[in-house]
Amino acid sequence: MKIKYLDECPKGLRHFNNDDLESKLTPKDLEDVVEIFKTPLTGSYNWDYTEADNRLKKLYALGKKLNWNATMDLDWSRDPYPLTEWASDPEFQAFKGFEPYEKLSEEEKIECSWHVLASGLSNIVHGEQGALLVASQLATCAPTYNAKLYAASQTFDEARHVEVYNKYLQERIGWNYPIMPGLKLLLDKILTDPRWDLKFIGMQIIIEGLALAAFERQRATVMDPLLK
Repeated sequence: MKIKYLDECPKGLRHFNNDDLESKLTPKDLEDVVEIFKTPLTGSYNWDYTEADNRLKKLYALGKKLNWNATMDLDWSRDPYPLTEWASDPEFQAFKGFEPYEKLSEEEKIECSWHVLASGLSNIVHGEQGALLVASQLATCAPTYNAKLYAASQTFDEARHVEVYNKYLQERIGWNYPIMPGLKLLLDKILTDPRWDLKFIGMQIIIEGLALAAFERQRATVMDPLLK
């Protein structure tokens, strides 16, 4: 496996070819494309292990109770939703009412709907990877025992989100869009800040708030039952 280092995030649209590609790949064919960021992270041990009965402990317990498997709990065996149908409700298209869009044919509008969905899902993947990285940092630098346990649990949960949406993009749509500049700046700020409390606020209020809004819009408008 090779690693390709970039000075900035990729800018172009990425296409996936799923025609039995996995069986043809060898370790030499694989290349990870990465961008390095540096952070003055200060880690901490917690030698007290006090299990205070607070909200973080309850969230950690709830996370264990509601644990799910992205591969087994979703029906990936169902036939792929056809790309010739609307990706999301035509009444809620982002460009509805925009004159150049209205001049497109029905077929072109449907294709556009899939690109809009792919762009949105791609940025969910990018945002969830950022959340995964922040949560893993918090497991290291959060000072309390319960906060470390909860951050570790949330790291696993964010990994599942990345897994599901990346799998859908690769296997059901075939495209991946680059991260939006505003989201990238936000993630960079949170990931490279040395203060654990700012990371926690950035994670729980800003990143998760954006994610919940994106999830709710997706659930309300997409046509493929697998994404609902």
